[in-house]
Amino acid sequence: MYNTNERDKMNNPKNIVFLVIKRTTWNDGETWFDVAEHSESKERAEQCMTALNTLKSDEKVSYLICEVNHENK
Repeated sequence: MYNTNERDKMNNPKNIVFLVIKRTTWNDGETWFDVAEHSESKERAEQCMTALNTLKSDEKVSYLICEVNHENK
């Protein structure tokens, strides 16, 4: 559970969040996307993605980084 400060930082409309997205392709060709990790810097997201790619044993799973800008225009 997030404490109040973490929740406030996540809700800041000027924050950019980098999400490491887990992509799973099933035998029937269906693809699922889930958030595996999130970070406040692209460098940290790349480290997480490298670690997840190193640890995975399932060839149907891959990871990519998505940048989400919460700035309201």
